[in-house]
Formats: sequence, C-alpha cells, structure tokens
Amino acid sequence: MKSFIDDFKKCFEKVTETSDDVIVIQSQIIPIASYYKISGKKILQEIYNFIIDLSKYKTVMLPAFSDDIIKFKKFDLILSKCNTGSLPNYCIEKKEFKRNLSPLHSFIAYGPRANEIINLKQDTTWGKGSVFEWIEKNNSRWIALNLEWRSGCALHHRAEELTRVPYRFFKKYHGSLYLNKNYVSEITETKYSYSLDVIPKFDYSIWPNFFKKNDTLFYKVNDGIKMRSALAKIIVQRSIEFYLNDPYLSIINKENVQRWVESKK
Repeated sequence: MKSFIDDFKKCFEKVTETSDDVIVIQSQIIPIASYYKISGKKILQEIYNFIIDLSKYKTVMLPAFSDDIIKFKKFDLILSKCNTGSLPNYCIEKKEFKRNLSPLHSFIAYGPRANEIINLKQDTTWGKGSVFEWIEKNNSRWIALNLEWRSGCALHHRAEELTRVPYRFFKKYHGSLYLNKNYVSEITETKYSYSLDVIPKFDYSIWPNFFKKNDTLFYKVNDGIKMRSALAKIIVQRSIEFYLNDPYLSIINKENVQRWVESKK
C-alpha cells in the first residue's frame, strides 16, 4: 500500500508558517483515496492522528455546517451530520473535538484555544461575535485541501454580510438544541440569507481573482494531494473588495435578482 501521510505532511508544511496559531481546514478526501488506492477510513484516521498531534501546539478548526435546523427544526451537537465533507463528520464523533453553538454554520475545534471558540456568542452567522469574525480577527490560516477557492473557502461569505449585498436579508432560524439526543434548550440563529422568491444562481469562481501576488500559498504533491492557503484577514479583505466592485458579480442570474431587489425597495 502506497503511503500518503508523508506527502500530506509535506504539503501542509509548504502552505503554512510556523507562526500560524490557528489552522482552519476545509477538505475533500476523495482524490486521496483515488490516487493512493486506499480506503477513506484509513485516510480519515491518519489525518485525524495528524491533527491531534498538531493540536498540542496549534488550534485546528474544521467547518461542520448542517441544515438540520431548517429540515428538522433541531440541531444536535453530536449527531447532526455536517455537509462539509467526511473529515469533520469523522472528527465530530471523537471526544477531543468541541462544536460551537451555531446550528447552520458550526465549527469543530481542538487545541489550546478551542474553549474560546466554543464560548462565542454570535449575533449573526457571519457577523459580530461569530466564529467567522473570530477567525478573521485572530488572523487564522485557512487551508483548502483538494478544493478550489470557489468551493473551499466559506469565510468568503463573511464579506457578503459586511458589505450588505442587496440580495440577502437577515432571517432568523428557530429550532431545538440537543446533545446526543438529550434536549438542552431552544436555539435561534440569525443569518444574512438570500430570498427563496428569486433564488440566486451563484458562481464563486470570480472572487479569487481579487487575490494579489503573494496573498496565497499553493502546493501540489500529486493528483491526490494539493493545498492552497491564505490568512483570514486577506481572504476577507479581498472578498470585501470584490463585492464593493460589484455586489452582483458572483450571481449568474443577475438581472432577475436585481429586478427582485428593486421591487422590494
């Protein structure tokens, strides 16, 4: 069996700095399984072990977003599966990781600063008091493993709220909070959401063009492992510049959405 974890570590070292205190990883492991011809379970275990070792010195975060509060009107900190890949779903079952109280856009974290993240009290998903704000203010490093920026950087959405793009509005989502099937309390999350009256068709492939030289790091070991990274403050700043240039630039059905926005004024 061809080993992959040494290649993974090599790639990780190429896209990080020793000064990085907080690492956020958004991932896709299918290319690893395909290239190295090994099971997903083996890959997840090896990366999990790597993260545990890394977390002795750095705080590691994984996006663990879920739609359960929309679909089922409930959110379970342990049992609500996330739609951000198999790695966070694997890690979320481990006792080391903690998940913050954001039903729609939670993160799991492990390391020296995990309790800071868990104790955050957000006003909105991407705004004041949110994990997204914390990630930016602490200048964390965001890594996209086997993902392009357009699909591997949820932090970009923070700029949509900060610039108040006109096709979104603040909406409250309500549900019940559970911990491993045990009811805890009612819970609410306010998100800067788009309207279902005219659903925007998003194309997030353009905003990464606003990155400047040396804003990002990229390294490809082979077709199974490639990573790109950038500091959170840079990602948010470039995303803000993108939306200030044209708030509709990431929307394919721009004219329809603009007409809807105008009709609501």
